[in-house]
Amino acid sequence: MIDLHAHTTASDGTLTPQDLVDRAAAKGLCVLAVTDPDTVDGIPAALERGEEHRVEVIPGIELGAKWNGDGQMPNLLVQQASGRKLLDSKERQLVRTKPTKGQEVAVSV
Repeated sequence: MIDLHAHTTASDGTLTPQDLVDRAAAKGLCVLAVTDPDTVDGIPAALERGEEHRVEVIPGIELGAKWNGDGQMPNLLVQQASGRKLLDSKERQLVRTKPTKGQEVAVSV
């Protein structure tokens, strides 16, 4: 089993990164994405614990944004592509788009 969207106490989660990976391993997960909102602070500890438990931890981040229009708060979920560092400073991209209401937007980083 896998979980591709999990929060830790680095943001609004209830488990530390280590405890989250411990619980994932106990439940039989083999892949866990740590995607705290607006922070990557929990990822190093989760990666270390993942190695101990043989749980593949996918670094991620949930980016919040304000919508200048109708007050909606869309989120962008970014997860590491295989073999690449998340938001490597040399590879950062600024993506600007003005989707119409209800339009899906896919961004590849």
